[in-house]
Amino acid sequence: MPTMDLYKETLKLIQERPAKLELIQISRDLKISYSWILKFHKEEITNPSYRTLQSLHDYLVNAAVN
Repeated sequence: MPTMDLYKETLKLIQERPAKLELIQISRDLKISYSWILKFHKEEITNPSYRTLQSLHDYLVNAAVN
């Protein structure tokens, strides 16, 4: 089970992402369903798999840097 810190940080990153970084693009780039990305963004997924959460987190951190 992922730590709540990783969950909270990832949630904050996706909710505060740059406007140009669309959820559909995140979905395509990570090969994660758009439905999952959207539900996570809306806080409807409260217990994501660690691997998916870590991938999303790393992607968003990298996108913020670039």
